[in-house]
Amino acid sequence: MSKKKRLTAGAAKLRIWLVGQRVSQTAFAHLLGVSLPTVISYTAGRTAPTPETALKITNITGFAVETPDWLAVYTGPLSKV
Repeated sequence: MSKKKRLTAGAAKLRIWLVGQRVSQTAFAHLLGVSLPTVISYTAGRTAPTPETALKITNITGFAVETPDWLAVYTGPLSKV
């Protein structure tokens, strides 16, 4: 029996922030100083950022996505993601 990986709150909140701010993943990758595939992996919930990168995300998003969000499971409506 395989477990379905759940989306982290960090991944979901980052997706919501990017759409709400009309910031492309490419532009965000540039701001963050990482590659586009890395940002795609974060927003898909495949990987989580390092603590240092998570702090950068917190600062760039104005605390819309905080470091502990990467450890929590997203429980909000999927229509927002």
